[in-house]
Amino acid sequence: MVRKSVRYSIAMLSGTLGLGAVALYGCGGGSNVNTSGLPGGKATRAQTLRGRHLMTTGACADCHSGGGTDPASPLWLAGSKAGTPNASFAIGPFTTYPANLTPDATTGIGTWTAQDIFNALRNGKGKDGKFLAPPMPWPKYRDLTDEDIYAIAAYLQSIKPVDNAVPVSTGPPGADGKPDWTGTYATLKPTSAYPASNENNVP
Repeated sequence: MVRKSVRYSIAMLSGTLGLGAVALYGCGGGSNVNTSGLPGGKATRAQTLRGRHLMTTGACADCHSGGGTDPASPLWLAGSKAGTPNASFAIGPFTTYPANLTPDATTGIGTWTAQDIFNALRNGKGKDGKFLAPPMPWPKYRDLTDEDIYAIAAYLQSIKPVDNAVPVSTGPPGADGKPDWTGTYATLKPTSAYPASNENNVP
């Protein structure tokens, strides 16, 4: 009787766990479930907070926040604003303006995907496929890990949109008359693989 009861309890437990697994993974066998954040799933709080840390310690706001370097600022990451510090930069004979990084669909990057943001930081190219204007230091950010770049994307997509139209940067004209800074980065070389000649290989 005891053995039968134990077998029955085990069977019930197995059935319950089985139903739980089905509920958790769905009919797709788990292929449509991702709790690890971007890029494969929805951004997590931990991922977003990591992105926040990177944005607040990486001096991004020095250029992109119109002088308001605290997330409580109404211009937080809203780009160039006339009359504020770093509203524009003179790059040779050209003038460039820090972009609105908030998810405003009209004046910011609200139509950008996480992959678009990733491409901007890893490859230095905007959604239009053209290189970002100097002095945007993407060549320094390209060596961030994939995880860190997607954390930044998660954070940028999480902040409140700000309607702030930034002037178009000037520069060498592309086919459509917009700036194309390809020549500026034509000789850019990738960072040397580890260990480079001046590094010790730490096991």
